[in-house]
Amino acid sequence: VFGIDQAVRIRTGETDTDAL
Repeated sequence: VFGIDQAVRIRTGETDTDAL
């Protein structure tokens, strides 16, 4: 999931290129 997965990763403090 793009939106949810990205939001979760940002909240956890993990900025992955996969999330983008």
